[in-house]
Parts: sequence; C-alpha cells; structure tokens
Amino acid sequence: MRKAIKEAPQATKLDSHRVHENKSRIPLRPLEGRALLLVEDDVLIAMSVESCLLDAGAATVKIAGSTALAKRVLDEGIRFDAAIVDLLLNNEDASPLIEILSELGIPVVVSTGADIDLGHPAFSSAVAFLQKPYNDSDLIEALVEWTGGGLLASSANSRKT
Repeated sequence: MRKAIKEAPQATKLDSHRVHENKSRIPLRPLEGRALLLVEDDVLIAMSVESCLLDAGAATVKIAGSTALAKRVLDEGIRFDAAIVDLLLNNEDASPLIEILSELGIPVVVSTGADIDLGHPAFSSAVAFLQKPYNDSDLIEALVEWTGGGLLASSANSRKT
C-alpha cells in the first residue's frame, strides 16, 4: 500500500527590491564618528554598552566609573557628542555631574536600575531616561535623537544591558 506524500508548501519569495529600498534608508552605523562619554560603575554593564556603541559606529567611547573620574575625562578636552550616565555610582548621586555635562552642552542620557522619582533633579537636565535593564536599541535611539545621527539602525541589537 502506498502512502500519499504531501507536497511541501511553496516558499514565499522575498521582494528583494523592496528589502533593498528599506535598508538603503536606514544607516547601518547611526553613531558614526561620534564621541561618547559613558559613566557607569558596573564593569560588565560598561563593557556591554561600550561594545554596543562601537558597533553602532561611535569613534570614541570613554568610560568613567565615578563622577571624579568623569570630571578628569572632561578635562582631557574631548568634545563629547553625548553622555550616558548611571544615576547612582557606588551609591553616589551623579546629579551634579549631569548638571555639569548639560551646562557644557552635552546631551545626557540617564540610566539607572533604582526606583527613582521622576521629580529627581537629574531629570531636569537629562534628555532621556532609561530604566535598567534596557535594550541596546533603546539606547541607540535616544542617542541618535540627541546627536543628530539620523534613523535608528535596523541592525541594532535588542540585547538587554
């Protein structure tokens, strides 16, 4: 007795012209050439965020694990396009640093894993706030918006930081 063999369903063909059009409008490295300051006291998070920023095209990512170290990095004279600052660095409030960065005209994305009241002084100077854990794509999107980098890259990772 013969069993009937079902025919495999037809594979859907991609419209390669349409795919090409979409990709051509979205930059693959939306932070191309940008200089960024990352103030983060957790080494693993700092390394992960640095990797994300470099993958997105950042030319320079300077990491500081404290507000004092961040101030020394600022004294190096690098013109930063934006900063990502963890609000609580080893239980130290980074609000004064966020104010300094804002006064220098550097857009600041504040991140924290702590429950913080949105009336916190840091939020008056920050351009964006990310609650940890956040997706790399959320960070890139916030930075692109405030550095004039264009659209969010479709290839940005969605890993959590």
